[in-house]
This record gives sequence, structure tokens and C-alpha cells, in this order.
Amino acid sequence: MKLFHVMIVSLFMAHGIVIPTARGNENDIAVEITGKNINLIKTLCGEEAPEVNLNALLATEIKDADGNTIEEYEGKILHYLPHTATELMTGAVHLDKIVFLKGVLYKNAQVVAVEEYAVQDTTDQSEDWEDWDDWDELGITSPSQKQII
Repeated sequence: MKLFHVMIVSLFMAHGIVIPTARGNENDIAVEITGKNINLIKTLCGEEAPEVNLNALLATEIKDADGNTIEEYEGKILHYLPHTATELMTGAVHLDKIVFLKGVLYKNAQVVAVEEYAVQDTTDQSEDWEDWDDWDELGITSPSQKQII
């Protein structure tokens, strides 16, 4: 049943069918969000779920326009409004990358209308740890003052 609900939501979102919400009420706030762009279906249903290219944002930090942290949505999955974030919402180009965005959070729907965003690639590692051999520089010693690893 859970998979059925996810598929229905996916179909509506993938085809741009959105139930309009009223702008300007107290549940719609301007935000800055940092999070990870994730595959919604794989996250909710596991790796054996059908291949559906529908992404969502796993929020790690949310701040309102005044810079105050909104803790109630940290760690929650937020959906993108299709007309504002098609590049983030579908495909693998930005999948599993850190996203920084500004937009409007519709709190009752857990949906964000993206106004602008930037993406950081998390797969690029600046240091190659396989070739790292500076063990002497760690300074880890035992009570006998001998270097231990």
C-alpha cells in the first residue's frame, strides 16, 4: 500500500499536476535550505523499488528569512514544486549531491518552491587517502612513548 501511495504522488508530481496553495498565509515562509537531493522512490521503498526518476530534498538545515533555524523540518523529506525545480526533481544529474536553495516552504504540504539554487558535488574527494602515508605526523603514542598505529 505504501508503494501505491508513492507511485500516485510520483505520477502527479512528474506530470506537473499540483494542487494550488494560497500564498501569503502563516504556513508559507521564505527559507534557505541545505540538504541532499535524493531519489524519493529508492529512499522510501528500498533498492528493489522500480526505477522512477523522481527526486526530493532531504533537508539538513532550514533557516527562515531572518536567519532563524527551523528545526522541525531538519531530517525531513521535502518535495519540489515541478515548475520551479525540474532539474533537481528528475534525473540523475544532481542526484546524491548537496543542494543549497532559496525559496518558499509550504509547511502544510512539505513542499518547496525553489527560487534559486546551487549544487555541490559530494562524489569529488579532494584528498586521495589510498596514497596517504604520513602516519608519523599523527602524533599518536602509547604510554611507553612509542608510536602506535
